[in-house]
Amino acid sequence: CSEDSLGKTFDTGKDYLGSGIMKTCGGNKACVALYDKGCDGGFRVCRDLELLPEEGSCVYVKTEIGEGMPCDGKIFEGMKCNRQNCPIDCEYRAWSDWGACTSECPGTRERSRRVKKRPMYGGLPCNSTTQAEECSNVCVDCEWSDWTAWRNCSASCGGGMQERGREIAVEVEGFGKNCSGDAEERKQCNTQDCPVDCETSDWSNWSGCEPFCQGLQNQTRTVTLQAAHGGMPCGPLFHSRPCNNTCLDCLWSNWTEWDQCSVSCGGGVQS
Repeated sequence: CSEDSLGKTFDTGKDYLGSGIMKTCGGNKACVALYDKGCDGGFRVCRDLELLPEEGSCVYVKTEIGEGMPCDGKIFEGMKCNRQNCPIDCEYRAWSDWGACTSECPGTRERSRRVKKRPMYGGLPCNSTTQAEECSNVCVDCEWSDWTAWRNCSASCGGGMQERGREIAVEVEGFGKNCSGDAEERKQCNTQDCPVDCETSDWSNWSGCEPFCQGLQNQTRTVTLQAAHGGMPCGPLFHSRPCNNTCLDCLWSNWTEWDQCSVSCGGGVQS
């Protein structure tokens, strides 16, 4: 196999045939094979040689080159393509440490990161730069004890007051909730009207005895306040008692003798 250099080669020391190429000499001397393994514009001419290229190599077959002039120009041409900028995805710096837990039950804590490189040319956009997660705090809520029984009413009628109380059974801890409401309660009781007893004036003086001999004496009083709401009713407003005075009937003595007549005649008076 004879080699003639045809055109410009980029690396004359390059093995364009390669060790994996099968080479078979044939009887057709008019056949000339041009082989450029790297497709980089360099090639060799082999007469009386059949070349089987490797995968991805460039093979150019021409005939009747003989003693003619070599071809002008390059064995291949190329042009730039996909000249747009490659996409640049968003890039982040490392996450910060977790922040303090908020004063809630349960609380939350956050961390953040900064953007190291902004996306360009259609690259993946930046997502959230903060993260939050639930965290645990000491959280014990205040709790009340049960209410005590109602105490006795302060009044039996007319509206009194009753009270009852409770105490804190569980103290609040950490970020727990304080007890709401009062430790004591008050309410009205026995709101019914109180009974009103009847009230009277003092008894009057005794009246005279009528009739005077073995009669009656009377005494009276008047109502000054009527009974109400079940109060004590009024007693008697009049009473009497027998009376006994010394009673002697008048008695005449016997008639005396007649006195002498006042005249001896003509009509006198005699007693």
